[in-house]
Amino acid sequence: MNFNEIFQGPPSRSKWEALGRYLRGQKITGGIGVRVVRDTVAGIVLSTVRRPAMSGTPLPPCPFGEIISWTEGAVLKRGIRGGYVSAGPTIFTEEDHEISVTTDREVYLWLEVNLTINRHADGPALPGIAAAESLTWQEGAEYPDHEIPAMFSGTSTGKVILPLGHLTVLNESAKFEPSGCGNFAVTHCPGTFSYTRG
Repeated sequence: MNFNEIFQGPPSRSKWEALGRYLRGQKITGGIGVRVVRDTVAGIVLSTVRRPAMSGTPLPPCPFGEIISWTEGAVLKRGIRGGYVSAGPTIFTEEDHEISVTTDREVYLWLEVNLTINRHADGPALPGIAAAESLTWQEGAEYPDHEIPAMFSGTSTGKVILPLGHLTVLNESAKFEPSGCGNFAVTHCPGTFSYTRG
């Protein structure tokens, strides 16, 4: 059964099972300009691939994927370009994030989003995100793990980690190796968080 055939006519148990088999398919092709990465934590992650600019053509902005500079008065500032993060009904608009270049360091940067998932009154987790409470910029020696709510009972709150990349600051100069380019969309299926970039 293909995707179109599954949704013809009234719903039935066999159609739901066919949809499950279809969605669990292991062959995912990204197409032009799309990178497919198999992540041990997030599963399959799709992100855009930046193409090199033609001579004289500037690259388009890369949300959460490039270092930018600006001046405030006579002071040169550096930061990571901001963007959007959508999680359920919540959309965070993140301004450009200033990074300090006064202390030498090598760290990973990530966004940490605190979420509340949908949960049935009897306790089982349901697909989807009920609300996203907060988003913070973080840095550290390594990326932490997601905090995923239990599937059958317990708390409905969790935390998803959105990796941005590796930052090296040396002698007041910054180098950023991004994990990808683009805004984030966070989703939840019982037992896992996932995200896409684009």
